[in-house]
Amino acid sequence: MEPEKLREVIGQLEDLNYCIMSGYAVKIYADPERECGDIDLIVEHEDLYKLAERLGTKVERRIEDYGSYGINDYGFETKYKGVEVEASSGFPRERFKEGKMEKVLDSKVEKEFRGVNVYVEPLEELVVHKANNDRKKDWRDIEKLSKKDIDKELLKEFAEDWGRPEVLEKLEEKGYWL
Repeated sequence: MEPEKLREVIGQLEDLNYCIMSGYAVKIYADPERECGDIDLIVEHEDLYKLAERLGTKVERRIEDYGSYGINDYGFETKYKGVEVEASSGFPRERFKEGKMEKVLDSKVEKEFRGVNVYVEPLEELVVHKANNDRKKDWRDIEKLSKKDIDKELLKEFAEDWGRPEVLEKLEEKGYWL
């Protein structure tokens, strides 16, 4: 995504509590040339409606069941000025239900990326999210992120918040951080 398109999307987030997550967060932290099909956002529930209005879309209840991992949140997917944007108030279902998404937003990190100041999910949250997905592409992303310093206690907290402490064993088996 060109810097001017990123600037346009981020401009719509002004004064909202958000952070960039998933693939675009990997791009910001460790791999600026990484191709991303969209920009994924976690947005505070109340601000999600403001963002939807700004982007010309509506918030929907989203329920997807993947066994122990599932989405049960509010969010939307839309195209804004040629950029695919997916915004969520939080997932997986356990965290949303237990109100633990605030920790992610409270721990967000401000970064400068291609001349634009953005908020990104904490590295520890990103690693747990990617390890939980457990796909080859996620482990490639973790490899790129592994050169970064990580707060091991926060990593453990986020794994517990996901209800998936076993991801820590996977990280350790693969020689990452623990």
